[in-house]
Amino acid sequence: MKFTSLLLIVSISATLLVTQSSYALERATEYLRTLEETNISVGLEYDRGDFGTDQTSYYFQVPLSISYRKNDYLVELWVPFAATNATTENIIVGAPERGGGPPNPPTSTITEETNEYGLGDIFFAATYFLPIRSRTEYSLTGVIKFGTGEPDKFLGTGENDYAVEAGFSTPVGKTHLYGALGYQLTGDPPGVELNNVFYGRIGNALPLRDNREVGLSLYLSEALAAGRQSFTELDIFYSAMLSRDRRIYSYFRKGFTDSSPDWGLGIRYIYRY
Repeated sequence: MKFTSLLLIVSISATLLVTQSSYALERATEYLRTLEETNISVGLEYDRGDFGTDQTSYYFQVPLSISYRKNDYLVELWVPFAATNATTENIIVGAPERGGGPPNPPTSTITEETNEYGLGDIFFAATYFLPIRSRTEYSLTGVIKFGTGEPDKFLGTGENDYAVEAGFSTPVGKTHLYGALGYQLTGDPPGVELNNVFYGRIGNALPLRDNREVGLSLYLSEALAAGRQSFTELDIFYSAMLSRDRRIYSYFRKGFTDSSPDWGLGIRYIYRY
Protein backbone atom coordinates (compact mmCIF):
# COMPACT_ATOMS: atom_id res chain seq x y z
CA MET A 1 0.00 0.00 0.00
CA LYS A 2 1.40 3.39 -0.89
CA PHE A 3 0.30 6.95 -1.50
CA THR A 4 0.64 8.35 -4.99
CA SER A 5 2.51 11.66 -5.23
CA LEU A 6 -0.39 13.53 -6.82
CA LEU A 7 -2.93 12.39 -4.23
CA LEU A 8 -0.48 13.18 -1.44
CA ILE A 9 0.09 16.73 -2.72
CA VAL A 10 -3.63 17.33 -3.24
CA SER A 11 -4.64 15.96 0.14
CA ILE A 12 -1.90 17.65 2.15
CA SER A 13 -2.37 21.03 0.45
CA ALA A 14 -6.16 20.83 0.85
CA THR A 15 -5.88 19.91 4.52
CA LEU A 16 -3.32 22.64 5.13
CA LEU A 17 -5.40 25.38 3.51
CA VAL A 18 -8.67 24.30 5.14
CA THR A 19 -7.00 24.44 8.55
CA GLN A 20 -5.27 27.75 7.83
CA SER A 21 -8.43 29.43 6.59
CA SER A 22 -10.37 28.25 9.64
CA TYR A 23 -7.67 29.61 11.91
CA ALA A 24 -7.60 32.87 9.91
CA LEU A 25 -11.35 33.22 10.46
CA GLU A 26 -10.78 32.79 14.20
CA ARG A 27 -8.25 35.63 14.16
CA ALA A 28 -10.45 37.86 12.00
CA THR A 29 -12.53 38.82 15.06
CA GLU A 30 -9.61 40.23 17.02
CA TYR A 31 -11.16 43.70 16.78
CA LEU A 32 -13.94 42.56 19.16
CA ARG A 33 -11.51 42.12 22.05
CA THR A 34 -10.89 44.60 24.81
CA LEU A 35 -7.42 45.78 25.79
CA GLU A 36 -7.13 43.02 28.38
CA GLU A 37 -8.97 39.72 28.14
CA THR A 38 -8.55 35.97 27.79
CA ASN A 39 -10.61 33.91 25.35
CA ILE A 40 -11.09 30.13 25.44
CA SER A 41 -13.04 28.49 22.63
CA VAL A 42 -14.07 25.09 21.34
CA GLY A 43 -15.56 24.42 17.92
CA LEU A 44 -16.96 21.88 15.46
CA GLU A 45 -16.04 22.33 11.79
CA TYR A 46 -16.77 20.28 8.67
CA ASP A 47 -15.48 20.87 5.13
CA ARG A 48 -16.20 18.78 2.04
CA GLY A 49 -15.09 18.77 -1.62
CA ASP A 50 -13.26 16.88 -4.34
CA PHE A 51 -10.24 19.25 -4.33
CA GLY A 52 -9.63 18.69 -8.03
CA THR A 53 -9.70 14.88 -7.90
CA ASP A 54 -12.23 12.16 -8.69
CA GLN A 55 -12.71 11.48 -4.98
CA THR A 56 -14.89 13.50 -2.60
CA SER A 57 -13.15 14.06 0.73
CA TYR A 58 -14.14 15.57 4.04
CA TYR A 59 -12.16 17.27 6.80
CA PHE A 60 -13.71 17.43 10.27
CA GLN A 61 -12.02 19.11 13.19
CA VAL A 62 -12.64 20.02 16.81
CA PRO A 63 -10.38 23.04 17.43
CA LEU A 64 -9.52 24.20 20.92
CA SER A 65 -7.99 27.65 21.27
CA ILE A 66 -6.83 30.04 23.93
CA SER A 67 -5.78 33.65 23.48
CA TYR A 68 -4.69 36.48 25.74
CA ARG A 69 -4.53 40.18 24.93
CA LYS A 70 -2.81 42.77 27.11
CA ASN A 71 -2.87 46.29 25.68
CA ASP A 72 -0.84 46.17 22.43
CA TYR A 73 0.07 42.46 22.58
CA LEU A 74 -1.91 39.32 21.76
CA VAL A 75 -0.84 35.66 21.85
CA GLU A 76 -2.96 32.76 20.54
CA LEU A 77 -2.72 28.97 20.51
CA TRP A 78 -4.92 26.79 18.23
CA VAL A 79 -5.01 22.99 18.73
CA PRO A 80 -7.23 20.99 16.32
CA PHE A 81 -8.27 17.38 16.72
CA ALA A 82 -9.17 16.23 13.22
CA ALA A 83 -10.61 13.43 11.10
CA THR A 84 -10.51 12.93 7.33
CA ASN A 85 -10.94 10.25 4.71
CA ALA A 86 -7.63 9.31 3.10
CA THR A 87 -7.43 7.82 -0.40
CA THR A 88 -4.68 5.25 -1.01
CA GLU A 89 -3.70 3.15 -3.99
CA ASN A 90 -2.62 -0.48 -3.90
CA ILE A 91 -0.70 -1.22 -7.10
CA ILE A 92 -0.85 -4.88 -8.09
CA VAL A 93 2.39 -5.77 -9.88
CA GLY A 94 2.47 -8.58 -12.45
CA ALA A 95 4.39 -11.78 -11.76
CA PRO A 96 8.07 -11.99 -12.80
CA GLU A 97 8.75 -13.33 -16.26
CA ARG A 98 9.95 -16.87 -16.64
CA GLY A 99 13.67 -17.23 -16.19
CA GLY A 100 13.99 -14.56 -13.52
CA GLY A 101 13.32 -11.51 -15.65
CA PRO A 102 11.97 -8.24 -14.29
CA PRO A 103 8.35 -8.07 -13.13
CA ASN A 104 5.71 -7.33 -15.70
CA PRO A 105 4.12 -3.86 -15.66
CA PRO A 106 1.38 -3.28 -13.08
CA THR A 107 -1.73 -5.16 -14.05
CA SER A 108 -4.22 -3.25 -11.90
CA THR A 109 -4.60 -0.48 -9.35
CA ILE A 110 -7.02 -0.72 -6.43
CA THR A 111 -8.10 2.58 -4.87
CA GLU A 112 -9.16 2.35 -1.22
CA GLU A 113 -10.61 4.94 1.13
CA THR A 114 -9.98 4.90 4.87
CA ASN A 115 -11.05 7.21 7.69
CA GLU A 116 -8.17 8.70 9.64
CA TYR A 117 -8.17 10.79 12.80
CA GLY A 118 -5.77 12.33 15.28
CA LEU A 119 -4.06 15.58 16.21
CA GLY A 120 -3.91 18.17 13.42
CA ASP A 121 -1.35 20.93 12.92
CA ILE A 122 -1.02 23.29 15.91
CA PHE A 123 -0.83 27.05 15.30
CA PHE A 124 0.77 29.69 17.51
CA ALA A 125 0.54 33.41 16.75
CA ALA A 126 1.87 36.55 18.40
CA THR A 127 0.46 39.96 17.42
CA TYR A 128 1.66 43.48 18.10
CA PHE A 129 -0.86 46.29 17.66
CA LEU A 130 0.87 49.45 16.51
CA PRO A 131 0.40 52.34 18.97
CA ILE A 132 -1.19 54.61 16.38
CA ARG A 133 -4.13 56.26 18.08
CA SER A 134 -6.83 56.55 15.46
CA ARG A 135 -10.08 54.89 14.45
CA THR A 136 -8.05 52.34 12.47
CA GLU A 137 -6.05 49.69 14.34
CA TYR A 138 -2.94 48.26 12.64
CA SER A 139 -1.17 45.05 13.60
CA LEU A 140 1.86 42.88 12.82
CA THR A 141 1.62 39.13 13.41
CA GLY A 142 4.03 36.21 13.36
CA VAL A 143 2.57 32.72 12.94
CA ILE A 144 4.15 29.29 13.44
CA LYS A 145 2.36 26.17 12.26
CA PHE A 146 3.86 23.16 14.02
CA GLY A 147 3.85 19.99 11.92
CA THR A 148 2.05 17.84 14.47
CA GLY A 149 -0.49 16.37 12.02
CA GLU A 150 0.58 13.06 10.49
CA PRO A 151 1.04 13.34 6.70
CA ASP A 152 0.41 9.60 6.18
CA LYS A 153 -3.07 10.22 7.59
CA PHE A 154 -3.52 13.44 5.55
CA LEU A 155 -3.87 15.39 8.83
CA GLY A 156 -0.96 17.72 8.10
CA THR A 157 2.39 18.08 6.40
CA GLY A 158 4.62 16.89 9.23
CA GLU A 159 6.68 20.06 8.72
CA ASN A 160 6.69 23.49 10.34
CA ASP A 161 5.51 26.59 8.44
CA TYR A 162 6.30 30.20 9.29
CA ALA A 163 4.35 33.31 8.29
CA VAL A 164 4.28 37.06 8.87
CA GLU A 165 1.30 39.27 8.16
CA ALA A 166 0.16 42.87 8.46
CA GLY A 167 -3.45 43.57 9.37
CA PHE A 168 -5.92 46.35 10.01
CA SER A 169 -9.44 46.88 11.33
CA THR A 170 -11.53 50.02 11.13
CA PRO A 171 -15.15 51.13 11.50
CA VAL A 172 -16.79 52.11 8.21
CA GLY A 173 -20.21 53.64 8.73
CA LYS A 174 -22.29 51.09 10.65
CA THR A 175 -19.96 48.22 9.70
CA HIS A 176 -16.47 47.10 10.68
CA LEU A 177 -13.92 46.44 7.93
CA TYR A 178 -10.85 44.27 8.57
CA GLY A 179 -8.16 42.49 6.59
CA ALA A 180 -4.62 41.17 6.46
CA LEU A 181 -1.88 40.35 3.95
CA GLY A 182 0.74 37.72 4.75
CA TYR A 183 3.59 35.62 3.37
CA GLN A 184 4.19 32.01 4.36
CA LEU A 185 7.36 29.92 4.25
CA THR A 186 6.03 26.38 3.72
CA GLY A 187 7.91 23.30 4.89
CA ASP A 188 8.29 20.47 2.37
CA PRO A 189 7.31 16.93 3.43
CA PRO A 190 9.62 14.16 2.13
CA GLY A 191 9.03 13.68 -1.60
CA VAL A 192 6.64 16.65 -1.89
CA GLU A 193 7.56 20.18 -2.98
CA LEU A 194 5.25 22.90 -1.67
CA ASN A 195 5.40 26.60 -2.53
CA ASN A 196 5.97 29.61 -0.34
CA VAL A 197 2.82 31.69 -0.79
CA PHE A 198 1.25 35.09 -0.34
CA TYR A 199 -2.18 34.98 1.28
CA GLY A 200 -4.75 37.45 2.48
CA ARG A 201 -8.19 37.98 3.95
CA ILE A 202 -10.69 40.80 3.84
CA GLY A 203 -14.00 41.00 5.65
CA ASN A 204 -16.82 43.22 6.79
CA ALA A 205 -19.07 42.80 9.83
CA LEU A 206 -22.41 44.46 10.55
CA PRO A 207 -23.52 44.79 14.19
CA LEU A 208 -27.18 43.99 14.89
CA ARG A 209 -29.40 44.46 17.91
CA ASP A 210 -28.85 42.55 21.16
CA ASN A 211 -25.08 42.14 20.67
CA ARG A 212 -25.42 40.10 17.48
CA GLU A 213 -23.37 40.42 14.31
CA VAL A 214 -23.35 39.14 10.71
CA GLY A 215 -20.60 39.44 8.14
CA LEU A 216 -18.54 38.17 5.24
CA SER A 217 -14.91 37.08 5.20
CA LEU A 218 -12.96 36.30 2.01
CA TYR A 219 -9.74 34.24 2.23
CA LEU A 220 -7.27 33.89 -0.66
CA SER A 221 -3.94 32.13 -1.09
CA GLU A 222 -1.55 31.34 -3.91
CA ALA A 223 -1.28 27.72 -5.02
CA LEU A 224 0.65 25.54 -2.59
CA ALA A 225 1.96 23.13 -5.24
CA ALA A 226 2.77 23.09 -8.95
CA GLY A 227 -0.23 22.22 -11.06
CA ARG A 228 -2.70 23.19 -8.34
CA GLN A 229 -5.06 26.17 -8.39
CA SER A 230 -4.98 29.10 -6.01
CA PHE A 231 -7.26 28.98 -2.97
CA THR A 232 -10.38 31.16 -2.69
CA GLU A 233 -13.23 30.81 -0.23
CA LEU A 234 -15.97 32.96 1.26
CA ASP A 235 -17.31 32.63 4.80
CA ILE A 236 -20.70 34.02 5.82
CA PHE A 237 -20.79 34.26 9.61
CA TYR A 238 -23.13 35.07 12.47
CA SER A 239 -22.21 35.69 16.10
CA ALA A 240 -24.25 36.44 19.21
CA MET A 241 -23.44 37.28 22.81
CA LEU A 242 -25.16 34.76 25.09
CA SER A 243 -24.09 36.67 28.19
CA ARG A 244 -21.46 39.16 29.23
CA ASP A 245 -18.70 36.56 28.98
CA ARG A 246 -20.04 33.97 26.49
CA ARG A 247 -20.41 34.19 22.72
CA ILE A 248 -21.42 31.74 19.97
CA TYR A 249 -20.06 32.02 16.47
CA SER A 250 -21.22 30.11 13.36
CA TYR A 251 -20.39 30.23 9.66
CA PHE A 252 -21.14 28.76 6.23
CA ARG A 253 -18.20 28.36 3.84
CA LYS A 254 -18.17 28.28 0.04
CA GLY A 255 -15.08 27.48 -2.04
CA PHE A 256 -14.51 28.77 -5.58
CA THR A 257 -11.49 26.81 -6.88
CA ASP A 258 -10.48 23.14 -7.12
CA SER A 259 -8.08 23.67 -4.21
CA SER A 260 -10.90 24.92 -1.98
CA PRO A 261 -13.59 22.83 -0.28
CA ASP A 262 -16.92 22.85 -2.10
CA TRP A 263 -18.63 23.89 1.13
CA GLY A 264 -18.21 23.85 4.88
CA LEU A 265 -19.97 24.57 8.16
CA GLY A 266 -18.69 25.53 11.57
CA ILE A 267 -19.73 26.65 15.03
CA ARG A 268 -17.67 27.84 18.01
CA TYR A 269 -18.42 28.52 21.63
CA ILE A 270 -16.24 31.26 23.14
CA TYR A 271 -15.80 32.04 26.82
CA ARG A 272 -14.21 35.37 27.74
CA TYR A 273 -12.83 36.51 31.06
